[in-house]
Amino acid sequence: MYAGNPPFEKAAPNDPYYKILKEKKYDIFWKAHSRKRPVGFFSDSFKDLFVRMVAYEPSERLKIEEIANHPWVKDLVCSHGEIKD
Repeated sequence: MYAGNPPFEKAAPNDPYYKILKEKKYDIFWKAHSRKRPVGFFSDSFKDLFVRMVAYEPSERLKIEEIANHPWVKDLVCSHGEIKD
């Protein structure tokens, strides 16, 4: 939703982007997803939140409380005036 398109088609071993995430090749994943985006579109904080939310191993996934308290969710990204401008 953040980027306007899904990160992978489906959570299946034959989906190329899902396979990259499953294998924890995050640099490759983000390089592919950042190709047509401005530099810095995906902040390090966002990347951390995302990969921890979709971790292949359920035991490695964030719990809802951890998501709610993650810096990307909690930190102010921009002010109301910046949004208005």
